Amino acid sequence: MTLMDRDLEERRRAATSKLVVLDLASVFPDWLGPVPPSELVARSVLVRTLAEARRDQDVFLIGCTVDMAWAAAEVFPGAAIFIEPEDPSEERELSGQFLDRQRTGSFAELVIVSGDRRFLEVAEMFGESGRTVRVLTDRESCDIVLNGEADVTVYFPDFTD
Repeated sequence: MTLMDRDLEERRRAATSKLVVLDLASVFPDWLGPVPPSELVARSVLVRTLAEARRDQDVFLIGCTVDMAWAAAEVFPGAAIFIEPEDPSEERELSGQFLDRQRTGSFAELVIVSGDRRFLEVAEMFGESGRTVRVLTDRESCDIVLNGEADVTVYFPDFTD
């Protein structure tokens, strides 16, 4: 493969890749403390299916509590894991952690697995640049403004049953 062929292949991959931002604590608020790996595996299959994130070039960024970090890293190999502080006053803006990547234009689509309003700025920037924004969340925690920025919103089933 020539250098030009490799460059074209890289651009083709980037044009179809997704950035999937998964905020575990927001989407699964019923998870307090350590999560059974079997439960995380089951829910991760649902997240991947709804996000349609199946390509090697799709990037997962996962925000979670310290109790979920090891299980999340095992279930989502290669994902960037961001541990959110327990003190809300120190909460790290997960969206700020990937804003620079987003500005490069290397992702064709943003999938936000959270209904939290803190992802609004990133959703707006993706939308303004003509790229697709999808939000995957439950009905109760979806911010109405974030929902309005999404091209598509998919609601999770109720996991409390």
